[in-house]
Amino acid sequence: MERKLFHESQGFYEKERLSNHFCTPSTIQSHYHEWLAIWLKFKNFSHAIEYGCGEGQMATSLALGFETYQLVEKSHSQKKRLSHLAAHFCDIPVFRPRTIIICQELFDAFSADMFFWRTERLFEWKIDLETRTLRAVHSDNLSALSYIQKLRDYDEEFVDNTAFSFVDYSAHKHFLTDLFSNMSADSEVLIIDYGWQWHYLRAHLYPDCPLRGFCHSELIREPWSDDRIMDLTYDIDFSYLCLIWEDLGGKVNFIKTLSQFLIDTMEESTLISHADRMLLHPLFMGSKFLVLSLSR
Repeated sequence: MERKLFHESQGFYEKERLSNHFCTPSTIQSHYHEWLAIWLKFKNFSHAIEYGCGEGQMATSLALGFETYQLVEKSHSQKKRLSHLAAHFCDIPVFRPRTIIICQELFDAFSADMFFWRTERLFEWKIDLETRTLRAVHSDNLSALSYIQKLRDYDEEFVDNTAFSFVDYSAHKHFLTDLFSNMSADSEVLIIDYGWQWHYLRAHLYPDCPLRGFCHSELIREPWSDDRIMDLTYDIDFSYLCLIWEDLGGKVNFIKTLSQFLIDTMEESTLISHADRMLLHPLFMGSKFLVLSLSR
């Protein structure tokens, strides 16, 4: 994923405009940022840090509402394309009191190992770059086994009798740990991403490798066998992110579908457009995106 997404000459984020390949809540012409601004104003945050700024729509819409608005972006090409936001970019953000830390479609861009579980045996999905094929190799990865145990504690019958693939969340745990250690007690983290929760576990864990690609709005189910420059992604286990945060000693304020979050936030007088319906409808972004709020 690191090479496919961030390689200086062939990486997706270095070569492509994101809006040419997929849409996000920020890229469609809707009231999304207006509704998000209502929630942020109600929470009375003074500062903002946005990780992974996409094409800059959120920062352009929200930055003036804060004393400081810091953008943390890994892609050099993205920074060049967003020269109008140059004053906001930073390599290492400053964590101030009353800061909202926004992570929209960030977690699914973390490089992650993929695993396959079957009849008490753990395998890691490996990609052969020469033959562009996928194979399962036996593994004793402790982080993956720990995740399996968490799932077993929740649904022992499913874990012990079902073959399924999953993502290793070590990178996500490291990132959340870093946020927790740096943020103040009156700050919050807002995570918005494609994802699922454990009460839908049986519908979201299946045998196929969870890695997928998007190229010009086309879903690529076997991206390792495709030469095109594309985005790589996977669904995020929000229940596990909550568990990681609580183990650190943090507080989960809420977890909602995107439609629930926006409906709870929007003003009654707001007119609903076609793009707004895409945000709210459960078959589009409404229930496929989740919103998670965390604090210390």
